[in-house]
Amino acid sequence: CICHLRGNDYIGSPADSLLRLEYYQNAMNYMRDINKDMKFFMVSDDYNLAQSYCDKLGMTFIGSTSRKEEDPYKSNYHKGGAICEDYSIINNAKNIILSNSTFGFWAAYTNLNLKNIIAPKYWFAHNLEGDYWSTADMQVKEWKYLDRYGQIW
Repeated sequence: CICHLRGNDYIGSPADSLLRLEYYQNAMNYMRDINKDMKFFMVSDDYNLAQSYCDKLGMTFIGSTSRKEEDPYKSNYHKGGAICEDYSIINNAKNIILSNSTFGFWAAYTNLNLKNIIAPKYWFAHNLEGDYWSTADMQVKEWKYLDRYGQIW
């Protein structure tokens, strides 16, 4: 199972967009209900945060950012490694725990191998009180959504 974590510009954002460790713990538990032997790997644009989450969750950090590779073609705000590698990893995974990132969304949405996916309910408003989608166009009827209380929808 590939877990995607978007960090960097989400840390300290006014909308509190960074997905907490509990999101990944709850999603991993759901995936283990599907396959108790499932292995978990993380791709991220944020080396320090991803390494911290991987250490706490017992998963392996993979992708270009995990090797601290530079990509001269990336946008200025992207702090991670080569995004083409991370896109390919997500785009070819059978099981995904997705972050609230449009980058991750498109890699998962165009994935032809996908069997199971969990995404954050309410997307950018996942951590906020209230029950509203931000943005509502990120909903895909075939996907499972995990709310901030650990419930699957």
